[in-house]
Order: sequence, then C-alpha cells, then structure tokens
Amino acid sequence: AEYMGEISGADMASFECPEYFIGLGTSDEVACYLRHDGQVLNHRIDRSNTIKFIREFWKYKISSDSSMSLGTHQEMDLAMQQYLTEKYKENAIEWAYNVMDGCNKFSFDPNIKQFHHMLTGQVDEELYHKLARTTALIQRELDKLASGTGVVTGDQFKLAIMKHLSHKSDTSLHQLEESAVKLTGCQDNAQIPFPSLFEDTEVGRQGAWIQLIHSQDNQERDQYVDIIQTALEEKAGNPMEIVGKDLREAILEADKGASDQLIEYCIKWAFQVTKAENATYPKNTKTVLIRLRNSAVPLL
Repeated sequence: AEYMGEISGADMASFECPEYFIGLGTSDEVACYLRHDGQVLNHRIDRSNTIKFIREFWKYKISSDSSMSLGTHQEMDLAMQQYLTEKYKENAIEWAYNVMDGCNKFSFDPNIKQFHHMLTGQVDEELYHKLARTTALIQRELDKLASGTGVVTGDQFKLAIMKHLSHKSDTSLHQLEESAVKLTGCQDNAQIPFPSLFEDTEVGRQGAWIQLIHSQDNQERDQYVDIIQTALEEKAGNPMEIVGKDLREAILEADKGASDQLIEYCIKWAFQVTKAENATYPKNTKTVLIRLRNSAVPLL
C-alpha cells in the first residue's frame, strides 16, 4: 500500500516477526485506536520510522491542543485515534498496530519508551511539554544573546540556562555547561557555538545535550519523591494506604516551600482525580509513589 511503504525498514529487530498481528477486539478495555477484529498486516516498522511517527504525532497534538484552555490537553488515546484517522484514513489500524509494535521492539530507546508510557497513561504527558517548553525557551534566550552569530560566551550560556532552569544545583548547571563545551568542540567556554546542541541526530533522536537535561530531570524527580517517601515512612504506622491529605502533609514535610500549585498537581496525578479535595479514597502508598515518579515534577 502507498501509505505503508513508508514505514518498512531493514532492522535486526524486524526479522522473525509474525506476518500478521491479531486484532485485540473492540471492547472498551482496548484502547480506542487499537479496536479491531481480525488480522493486521505486519510491516516490520523500523526504529527511525517509529521515531519519525512519534515526532509528527507530537507536532499534531501540540497544534490541536492549542485550541484548548491553557495547560489542558486532549487525552492521548483520543488524540492518537484522531491523528491516525485524519492522516492515514483507511490505513489507520495498520499504522496503529505497527507503531505499537515499534514502541515495544525499541523500548530500549528512552524517547520511544517514554512516549509509549504516556500513550498508555503510565507517565504524565505534561512531562514532555514541560521539557519541550524549557529547551525552546533556552534556545530562544541564547539566540537573543548571540544577536544572529550563533555564538555566546560561557557566562552568557550559563545565564541563559540559569534563567530557565533556576531550580538546578550548581553541580547540574556546571555539568550542562561542561557538556556544551565538549559537544560543540570549542577549546574553552569563551565562545560556545550553541545551535548544534538543539539539533536532532541523523535518526531523528534528540541530541546528547537535550538528553542530559532529560536525564537530570529524571534524577531530580527521583530525589524529590525519595524525600516524600521518607516522610511517609516516618509517619505513624508507616501506612500501606494513604489519602490526599496524607500526601499533602508529606510533601510539606519534605519541601516546606512547596507551592499550592505543586501540591495540587501531585495529588491530582497520584490519585487520578480532577481536584485534590476529591482524593479521599485510600490508595496504596507504593502506587502513589510510582505515580509521582512518573509525573512532571519538579514543575518549572
């Protein structure tokens, strides 16, 4: 088929695959974009085309979400169904199953794995948008400082990242600056030709400097949740289940400067409620902590 010819590729992970996928059925338990009875042709999607699909989907979703209230997003599964239907029409189901196959085959790629987990509701989509906004703001700040030359001093570079990553430790900021110097090949930090830091690799992956920001963000989130976990463990009886009020108290114990916005976000995401005040039904403490580790904290 004309559409599907785009996604085939020679990749070692594509060999010895079944010729067809078996449809998962049409029950409500199946994601709306995967509801299908019968066989679906396996086109053995490769890694680069899986990445390409994900990038195009995000562009579509960001554009689609722009018509919604600030800070709100259409649910991922509905957006996926809409995107597939609009772009691939009668081939939507084939793309859906083949892309999901790609997500499973190439789950060793952190960006593919994260996308898959966002699509299935395990990781908050806001994490993607937070990091995309932050890197765009840093790039815009550097462009302004460079005045069209594409080069900034080490001090200008540091000021730009401090402005939009103000929560970071001196060690993390130094790591980002040191990485930029090394990746751009400059002899010292006197003149940093920064545009290449924001370019994708040949296969469409984010570059090493952007990946470092993501890696640091993951570490910061784990450290923050570790402190909350300790506060919960020290709570009388080390409860197996908690409610929103318990999490609020633990966050304030761990982070006395936590904003109302942060606390509200953590409770809503962890307890899967629309308002923090509705988190009155006890939830397994370990489940709450896992949800927080897959959230978008720290909020920027």
